[in-house]
Amino acid sequence: MGFLDQIKDLNKMRQQAKQMQMLLAQEQIEGHSKDNQIKLIIDGNQEIKSVEVLDGVVGDRKKIAQDIREALTDVNEKYKKLMQSKFGHMLQE
Repeated sequence: MGFLDQIKDLNKMRQQAKQMQMLLAQEQIEGHSKDNQIKLIIDGNQEIKSVEVLDGVVGDRKKIAQDIREALTDVNEKYKKLMQSKFGHMLQE
Protein backbone atom coordinates (compact mmCIF):
# COMPACT_ATOMS: atom_id res chain seq x y z
CA MET A 1 0.00 0.00 0.00
CA GLY A 2 1.45 3.30 -1.08
CA PHE A 3 1.54 6.54 0.82
CA LEU A 4 -1.37 8.03 -1.17
CA ASP A 5 -3.49 4.96 -0.47
CA GLN A 6 -2.78 5.33 3.23
CA ILE A 7 -3.88 8.98 3.12
CA LYS A 8 -7.10 7.97 1.33
CA ASP A 9 -7.76 5.32 3.96
CA LEU A 10 -7.13 7.83 6.73
CA ASN A 11 -9.53 10.33 5.17
CA LYS A 12 -12.14 7.60 4.78
CA MET A 13 -11.76 6.66 8.44
CA ARG A 14 -12.15 10.32 9.48
CA GLN A 15 -15.34 10.62 7.44
CA GLN A 16 -16.72 7.45 9.00
CA ALA A 17 -15.85 8.73 12.48
CA LYS A 18 -17.67 12.00 11.79
CA GLN A 19 -20.71 10.10 10.57
CA MET A 20 -20.70 7.95 13.68
CA GLN A 21 -20.40 11.03 15.88
CA MET A 22 -23.36 12.66 14.13
CA LEU A 23 -25.46 9.52 14.51
CA LEU A 24 -24.56 9.20 18.17
CA ALA A 25 -25.45 12.83 18.83
CA GLN A 26 -29.03 11.94 17.88
CA GLU A 27 -29.26 9.20 20.51
CA GLN A 28 -30.56 9.95 24.00
CA ILE A 29 -29.85 7.78 27.00
CA GLU A 30 -31.75 8.30 30.23
CA GLY A 31 -30.52 7.20 33.65
CA HIS A 32 -32.31 7.29 36.98
CA SER A 33 -31.47 6.87 40.63
CA LYS A 34 -33.11 3.80 42.15
CA ASP A 35 -35.80 5.94 43.77
CA ASN A 36 -36.26 8.00 40.57
CA GLN A 37 -35.47 11.23 42.42
CA ILE A 38 -32.70 12.16 39.97
CA LYS A 39 -32.73 11.74 36.19
CA LEU A 40 -29.84 12.28 33.78
CA ILE A 41 -30.01 12.43 30.00
CA ILE A 42 -26.91 12.15 27.82
CA ASP A 43 -26.47 11.83 24.09
CA GLY A 44 -24.51 9.08 22.37
CA ASN A 45 -21.38 11.21 22.54
CA GLN A 46 -21.71 11.26 26.34
CA GLU A 47 -22.60 14.93 26.48
CA ILE A 48 -24.96 15.73 29.34
CA LYS A 49 -28.19 17.11 27.94
CA SER A 50 -30.34 17.28 31.04
CA VAL A 51 -30.21 16.84 34.81
CA GLU A 52 -33.50 16.70 36.66
CA VAL A 53 -33.93 16.65 40.43
CA LEU A 54 -37.41 16.18 41.84
CA ASP A 55 -38.70 18.93 44.11
CA GLY A 56 -38.85 16.58 47.08
CA VAL A 57 -35.08 16.01 47.12
CA VAL A 58 -33.83 17.72 50.25
CA GLY A 59 -31.82 16.90 53.31
CA ASP A 60 -29.08 14.35 53.67
CA ARG A 61 -26.13 15.11 51.40
CA LYS A 62 -24.99 11.49 51.52
CA LYS A 63 -28.38 10.34 50.20
CA ILE A 64 -28.30 12.94 47.42
CA ALA A 65 -24.74 11.91 46.49
CA GLN A 66 -25.85 8.27 46.45
CA ASP A 67 -28.78 9.11 44.16
CA ILE A 68 -26.43 10.93 41.78
CA ARG A 69 -24.05 7.95 41.72
CA GLU A 70 -26.97 5.61 41.03
CA ALA A 71 -28.20 7.78 38.15
CA LEU A 72 -24.68 7.98 36.69
CA THR A 73 -24.22 4.23 36.98
CA ASP A 74 -27.58 3.63 35.32
CA VAL A 75 -26.90 5.98 32.41
CA ASN A 76 -23.40 4.52 31.91
CA GLU A 77 -24.73 0.95 31.81
CA LYS A 78 -27.37 1.95 29.27
CA TYR A 79 -24.71 3.76 27.23
CA LYS A 80 -22.55 0.63 27.12
CA LYS A 81 -25.53 -1.42 25.95
CA LEU A 82 -26.28 1.14 23.23
CA MET A 83 -22.67 1.04 22.02
CA GLN A 84 -22.69 -2.76 22.02
CA SER A 85 -25.93 -2.91 20.06
CA LYS A 86 -24.82 -0.31 17.51
CA PHE A 87 -21.14 -1.14 17.11
CA GLY A 88 -20.59 -4.55 18.71
CA HIS A 89 -20.38 -6.19 15.29
CA MET A 90 -17.35 -4.01 14.51
CA LEU A 91 -15.50 -5.41 17.52
CA GLN A 92 -16.10 -9.00 16.45
CA GLU A 93 -14.57 -8.63 13.01
